[in-house]
Amino acid sequence: MSNQNKQPSEKSWGQQPVTYRELIVFFSLSVIVVITFAGLLVWKYIIQVDTPLVEATQSEPESNGQPAAQGSRGSGQGIFEDSCIACHTIGGGPGLGPDLEEVTDRQTREWLLEWIQRPDEVLAGGDQYATELFQEYNLAMPNPGLSETQARDVLAYLENPGGETSQEIVLPEGGEPEKGKAIFTGSVRLTNGGPPCMSCHNTTGVGELGGGTLGPDLTNVYSRYEEGLSSALDGLPFPTMQGVFADKPLTEDEVADLYAYFEQIDQKASEQISYDFVWLGLGGFLVFSLLGHLKWRKRLTGVRKPLLGGSK
Repeated sequence: MSNQNKQPSEKSWGQQPVTYRELIVFFSLSVIVVITFAGLLVWKYIIQVDTPLVEATQSEPESNGQPAAQGSRGSGQGIFEDSCIACHTIGGGPGLGPDLEEVTDRQTREWLLEWIQRPDEVLAGGDQYATELFQEYNLAMPNPGLSETQARDVLAYLENPGGETSQEIVLPEGGEPEKGKAIFTGSVRLTNGGPPCMSCHNTTGVGELGGGTLGPDLTNVYSRYEEGLSSALDGLPFPTMQGVFADKPLTEDEVADLYAYFEQIDQKASEQISYDFVWLGLGGFLVFSLLGHLKWRKRLTGVRKPLLGGSK
């Protein structure tokens, strides 16, 4: 009799059954977290600075009333072909840097003279146009070490290239990715005695311990430079590399093989992103499912026991 009159005790929170609302909230949060982590992964590999290059709006600098001294076009052409042609063309389209056809119409003479002599200082000073160039090409122009006279010569050539324009960039053909990898890792020595790329650079999946860290990772260098990569490999117009490869240039075949290798690993890295996305999603789902089970296992048991007891 006393058992019939006894009021059922209120169940603790851990023994209360899970409601549909709580399940929906739990799985919704799980999906949001998984999507967030996946988005961060995609951001890490894919997002590139894509700021359109706009014309500078700087006003014409004041002069002292004296016309700027003119340089020698002939000397400027020689300097351009020695120091600039690895990154730039005149009418042949963008390479590692912008096409310089009609560049004197896009910027003032004073600005161009300063830029040709000290591009690193102009960029470091926060110049708008220099910053836009850096964002457009993902590469800072190295200081060529030219004097003011040499800069005027280059500018004189750019102002009047004599109707001649640089040839369009010719992409390497016939390169073999496996040979390029062997050149990169040093398994095959460079013809002219230069050091292997791996001593300073790294790519995904190269070597047990990876490559060097002095230079940037080159896994996605093909996407970053696109057609300009050919000019970069041919001329290696980077201050550190110039000191090493000045008298040890890459051969035409080595350029073609490295170009093919960088193109291949870039594509493989892009494909890997999709697999990472899937594994991240599955992993996130399993982790949150396990957490949910650990948190609510007593509540589920509290539901099953009365059901099993009532069936006897």
